[in-house]
Amino acid sequence: MFMVDLLVYVQYKEVRRVPEMMDGRASKLEKELSIMAQGEPNLYELTGAGGIQITYTPSDSNGKPDLVYVDATRNLSFNGDQVAIQSSPLGSLVTVFLLRTVDSGSTTLTVLVPGVNLATTASQPIKTVGIVTENLFSILELHTPRQTQVYSVIELEGSAQLI
Repeated sequence: MFMVDLLVYVQYKEVRRVPEMMDGRASKLEKELSIMAQGEPNLYELTGAGGIQITYTPSDSNGKPDLVYVDATRNLSFNGDQVAIQSSPLGSLVTVFLLRTVDSGSTTLTVLVPGVNLATTASQPIKTVGIVTENLFSILELHTPRQTQVYSVIELEGSAQLI
């Protein structure tokens, strides 16, 4: 046995040094720590009612976020600056424009991406929600008092993976 310092991944990406006694099981422990250090999922595959499919990659091979949205009538891909990511106490809010117009408003999809601890596994089932926001705008109704955002919540389930 010998004394070594191991880097241990701690939730919220904090890393600290921990002295650890090791014996002949070092390679197994190093492998497990390597999986943990890689840490967070890099692929989320989600499905919802009406045939909705969402695939989200926080960082593609170019280091940019990527989101694919498929429903009964659309197959949309978003990359880089088209994917807005905001941290919140709820998790990461990942937003894309499903429809954008100059004179009649827009439609956004925000996926609430939860924190996931994969530990030593490569995949973890998750449940979350997507929020479709209809941003209403009309020059004809510019001065009409009304609600200008309408929300629809989509229940999503699938997996968070480290590939």
